[in-house]
Amino acid sequence: MKAEVKAFGNKEFFGKTQGSKILYESVFGFEDFARYIIGTNSSITNHSFLYPNRDEEVLLSEIQEMVAQRIIEMGWNDVLGDYDNNRYSQNRYDNKKERLGKKYQWLAYYNILGRLTDHCQMKDRWSWSKPYKKLVNRYPWCISETSYFDPTLEDEVKPVGTLLYENPFGIDNENGREWVRDNEKVPVVRFEYKDEVGMEWVRLYGYESENVKQNSIEIEGFLFFNSHFVKLEDAEKVIGWAEEKNFYGRWLRESPDIYQFLWNEYPWSDSYKFVFEDGEWEESECPVNTMLAAIIQLQEDKKGLDTEDYLSNAYLPCADMMNVLGLYAAERGVIRTIADDEIVAASFRQLGLEKGGIAIKKKYLCEYLKKTGYKLFYFIMGEKLAKISTNITSEGIKELSACWYMDVDGWHEVQHIAVRTDKPKRAVREDDEDGTWLDEFLKKNPDVTVGDLSHTDKAIEKEDGKND
Repeated sequence: MKAEVKAFGNKEFFGKTQGSKILYESVFGFEDFARYIIGTNSSITNHSFLYPNRDEEVLLSEIQEMVAQRIIEMGWNDVLGDYDNNRYSQNRYDNKKERLGKKYQWLAYYNILGRLTDHCQMKDRWSWSKPYKKLVNRYPWCISETSYFDPTLEDEVKPVGTLLYENPFGIDNENGREWVRDNEKVPVVRFEYKDEVGMEWVRLYGYESENVKQNSIEIEGFLFFNSHFVKLEDAEKVIGWAEEKNFYGRWLRESPDIYQFLWNEYPWSDSYKFVFEDGEWEESECPVNTMLAAIIQLQEDKKGLDTEDYLSNAYLPCADMMNVLGLYAAERGVIRTIADDEIVAASFRQLGLEKGGIAIKKKYLCEYLKKTGYKLFYFIMGEKLAKISTNITSEGIKELSACWYMDVDGWHEVQHIAVRTDKPKRAVREDDEDGTWLDEFLKKNPDVTVGDLSHTDKAIEKEDGKND
């Protein structure tokens, strides 16, 4: 495991030129490569690899030594170091000229990662205590250093259709604060749309919002549709549970922004299956296991794209729906049939709406529900508020909650959308085991609601400051 030559402490290990010394500092010193790529800024061990025959994480110092040895094996010398003299990258990106040493250190680092993958045990990098959870299969995408750049990424969002949209919020353009104040004024819950040729579409997952500026006051409305499939035999339990539940409490799992696989790798690749190794049906506060109707694939790495107008968050139907209906992830944000390449679903931005989420053609959703017998539940939370800059006005945040489900017979309302004044129970602070801290805080601060997270966080900091 250990490198044959000890490099640490020998600043002339790569050579006597300034360029060789810069290379040493990059691998062993306080430069970004050592601190944030190898990871010495926050740890002394690598959280992906264990030694072959013992339950110990590999030391970063040994990885640094192996990288240094590999750089020498690749032919680094002072001729190259001389070229790198006075060639220092001031920024991480977009440097017109880069050091040759930077290319050597990156090539060597990935070579060593490959060797470690071949010869070491690998652990779940979220397993923090012994005995570590070990991976059965050792794959490159199991480590955080994997590149997640998508070479098919385009620098613009290309529409594939246009949905006809009706604003559900009904914000009073003359007196928005009255709209916030009046608890009887709530958004219209709308699931279905038609496109320009009359095709019916259904919102599968996502959110919508409206922001109206009235002088110095901003009026905001927001709805989030958290959709889950429920098995037929479990539906009555969910209906009974959901009738009175305040879904502003966000009781069910929501899709995180998942970057560990690329768009076109869904849902067939091992990199996707590694993320969802425990399956799609999951426990939550709901009395039965449910399955998210859609997930979000995040593309953060956009090397070479000189634009922010690309589809960074693209929505995908759940893997079970992809498999049952014979679908594949086509151009980014678009889902098509394998059989005849028909568009089945698309992110809202591809359908002409600046909304977050995904819509699916109704005929395909109905086909899936018929084949599986599932019911599609929408657990809806939202809010309406007025604010001046970042300060919430005296109306506070009005919390909205609703629940519907769809099956082969159509739409069914479980809980009518309404402003909820009952406060959903929330997780308590670690230093507040009996759960009374938040109640006491709200008594002292009657103008703050549980939903007003920004105010609450500031107050927590203030309270904690008093107790220091």
